[in-house]
Amino acid sequence: MHGSQRLRSAAHGNLAVPPTRTVCMGPLSFAVFGPTLWNSLQVELKTMQIPLESFKPKLKTYIFTKAYDQ
Repeated sequence: MHGSQRLRSAAHGNLAVPPTRTVCMGPLSFAVFGPTLWNSLQVELKTMQIPLESFKPKLKTYIFTKAYDQ
């Protein structure tokens, strides 16, 4: 593939996390924390091709399961 390569991160629905200059508050900024949180989700959840109304309950179930199984 010339010019654009298919990256494994793109196939998994991952987002690019921008670098930060500060250690204390940088990772907590929305620009960093949002993509980091999204990248931590299951691949199946990130790559679903369903309407937002169907995605929200699946995301909520995943978050509650992850929170209470620990």
